[in-house]
Amino acid sequence: MNSEEGFSGEEDHLEHLRSQILGCLDGIHTVGSFATSAHDVEHVHPGLVVSGIGPIRLPLCQDDANALIGVSRRAPFGKGSKTMDDETVRKTWEIDGKELSFKHEAWYNWLDGVVENVSKGLGVHGGPGNVRIELYKLLVYEEGAFFKPHEDTKKTKDMFGTLAICLPSEHVGGGVRLIHGLEERVIETDKSSSYGISYLACNPSAAALDVKQSNIEATLAGWCSMPEKPRFMCYVLQHKYTSAKVRLSGLKGDDYYRCYHLDKACQSNGRFCLVLAQLELTVTQINDEEYLDDEEYLDQGGEELCLNDIVTLQGLQLQDSLTIRKDNLVQRRLYEAREHDYQWGGEHLGNQHDDIQQVYRDTVAVIVSRDEMTEFLLGSGHTFAHYAEFLQRLLAELKRQNGDERHLLREMIVQTCQKHIERRYHNSGDKDRFMGVTAIASLQIENPEAARAALYAVEDSFDASTFRNLGRLEFERTREFCTEAFSRISKLHLVARGLRAFRSGVPSAVQLDASEASERAVYQWAVGGLFKALSSIVQVLPTDAGAIVQIIDAYEDERLLESMNAFVGRFSDDSTFINALFMEILCYSEIVGEPKLLVKGLIPPIFDKAISSFRLQELSSLSPSKRKSPWEDYPFSSWLDGSSHNEKRQKDVSVIASLYHRLVRDDLDKVGQLLENIANDTASISRHELDRFVIPLLREMLDIPEHQPSEAPRFYSKVISTYIETVVDKEPSKPQDWSLPDDAPQCYGVDCPYCPLVREFLEDPSREDWDFTIPEDRYYDFNRHLPLHYTTKRKRRGESYDVKVTKSLKTWEQEHEAWQGRFERAQSALRRLPESSLRRCLGDGEYQDLMGLQIVKLPTADVATDPPKSTKAEAAGKRKRKRRSL
Repeated sequence: MNSEEGFSGEEDHLEHLRSQILGCLDGIHTVGSFATSAHDVEHVHPGLVVSGIGPIRLPLCQDDANALIGVSRRAPFGKGSKTMDDETVRKTWEIDGKELSFKHEAWYNWLDGVVENVSKGLGVHGGPGNVRIELYKLLVYEEGAFFKPHEDTKKTKDMFGTLAICLPSEHVGGGVRLIHGLEERVIETDKSSSYGISYLACNPSAAALDVKQSNIEATLAGWCSMPEKPRFMCYVLQHKYTSAKVRLSGLKGDDYYRCYHLDKACQSNGRFCLVLAQLELTVTQINDEEYLDDEEYLDQGGEELCLNDIVTLQGLQLQDSLTIRKDNLVQRRLYEAREHDYQWGGEHLGNQHDDIQQVYRDTVAVIVSRDEMTEFLLGSGHTFAHYAEFLQRLLAELKRQNGDERHLLREMIVQTCQKHIERRYHNSGDKDRFMGVTAIASLQIENPEAARAALYAVEDSFDASTFRNLGRLEFERTREFCTEAFSRISKLHLVARGLRAFRSGVPSAVQLDASEASERAVYQWAVGGLFKALSSIVQVLPTDAGAIVQIIDAYEDERLLESMNAFVGRFSDDSTFINALFMEILCYSEIVGEPKLLVKGLIPPIFDKAISSFRLQELSSLSPSKRKSPWEDYPFSSWLDGSSHNEKRQKDVSVIASLYHRLVRDDLDKVGQLLENIANDTASISRHELDRFVIPLLREMLDIPEHQPSEAPRFYSKVISTYIETVVDKEPSKPQDWSLPDDAPQCYGVDCPYCPLVREFLEDPSREDWDFTIPEDRYYDFNRHLPLHYTTKRKRRGESYDVKVTKSLKTWEQEHEAWQGRFERAQSALRRLPESSLRRCLGDGEYQDLMGLQIVKLPTADVATDPPKSTKAEAAGKRKRKRRSL
């Protein structure tokens, strides 16, 4: 593949930076050996003890050797994912390290010295302080024992090499041959084996180098001064590592020292930081045999370059994945003449092949500008969910880290919050949600200034989740901040929603012995906040109605009820608000029974206004806006969140019927007004909703033990008439001639030659049929202009067709059949109403007319009359009559 693909015009001004980074880092090479050993070294007796045997004498004697073999097992070897026993490959005995112990304390001090010498020999940094040795096996090689050439494997997660110690045991042979690349070394262990100790250690990638730190620092300083500086650059490491292994301490050889010195330079410069990641290029190739020679089609495949598992040098994961450009790679020709690491796809899937995906994987060190860390990790188009998750991850790790890591995490949180406070948003809702998590994060890192800046950037209010999390941060800690937050909210339903969320979060933050006192303090603080809101809010919305009911229900405070009545009184002229409040109270009463405080306290002041402005559209089953609104905007009239539409409709019917029954029993003066409003509103309800709402409502309104009020006959007559006219509609009259212009199908052609011809035929009242001459190649275009139920007969004449088209009344027949179905369904529904009550209320004559749906029926003559015969049909009839007379 072409390594230049994916580089933009930006590459020229980055070329100098790339060459500088490569010049600094590629110049760091290992100088240590891949293997180191020592013979006949000064040592102490280890005091070796083996389970099942006891102390082992050194130099090793034959009896102890036999005893060791007696408790040993044949040493297996690994082949792929399998563990095998085969003495033609490996012939030796082994005892697990768990069965061994060393009783001489000085032995461990001696081992520390060995580790220090081995570290220097291999070029591994640190010595005993950073390198740990773990006892793995005791091997016993008897005469003829061997192990064929093999590659040593990792035994534990952080293992980077092998240390073998040969204890005093006289032997001959036993040389160890090590090969690494073109290097080869043979280490003999039989020299001075009678009383001496030999050891060897190997790690093909261990090394060390004293590098000039100033070169890297100069490169970073030049990066800072660039007019168009990149946000980050990725340097590909020599080795590939698993995601679990990616941390500074897990890197090998050159990789470790390059990253070590690069990190030191970033810290010295102060404007960069270093992270590690997995670089993955996925190349998708179109795999279609039909287009193998079509380069343009095959080029439709694509490339995606990603950084995955981005971590700090200590292994703390900062981000899962993000897409980058090749411009940000230091090594320009990384993929030139290189085989992919993995490949998927290409299988045959039915009638085609699956696309081929080739994957290239590397581990990279990413140099990131500290000022651009947020944009680097989140990207410019990140969602709220990504932002919240990112902050939560940083905060969680901040609690577990110390030192430089903690400082970096806090700096990232501060920077991220600040950039989001200054950012522009598409709408106020998005902005307020972002500001909520920003304020929470700022308070958690003890940065009240940033939290207050986020609060001042809010346009309406923090969302409920933010207030719930504020409650969890301990009441006394956030009390002042929350007081200011609520004082800035100008809508009552947002105040109520926020307080409810805040109170729900507080109990999870207090200890059991202090919970009661804390809840009481929060309650009193919340009531005080509501008093301030009720006196300061200057605008009311229909969505505030549900909040009013929730507040009175939740706090049950007489003083608060008085303040609420004063608040409602200020907006008593707003009929939309009063109607919404009345409906919320009615639905709340239906849910909880008879709420005394609400009914006695809130209903009387608004009752007259509510009845006069009553609207059916406030019912959730009849209000499209309510159905689209969140449940919490109308918490009672929307019924339970998750209720089906049919269930909500039935509950709405019960609310209206209950109100009607109560007025018939207690306040007949208001009945007429209510009935008039309901009757007027039925005219504006859609046919679909009216069909399902009116009949159940009438059934419940008719079913009362009291006499119907004087306004009832007019009400039932008007509502049933509206129902019939809306649901059934007027009976379609049969065409009285052959003018059928509505039968013409829709044509979208421009300057269509057939539209005028067909329209003339359809609009002609005297023609039942017409003869057309149509070219053969345009017949199907012409035929599309005719209704499907018209009859056509064609006859070829040269290169044209003579087409005879005969009209049909099928359109009217279908419309009349549909109308008949609606008629019968409506009549059946009306006849299920209580007949005696309705007949008594309407009188026999009007009852019969309404049950017969006379207002939508046509006279029988208008339906039975056939259209006149066409001219040709009349002429044919005359000829037949003439023949009969002859």
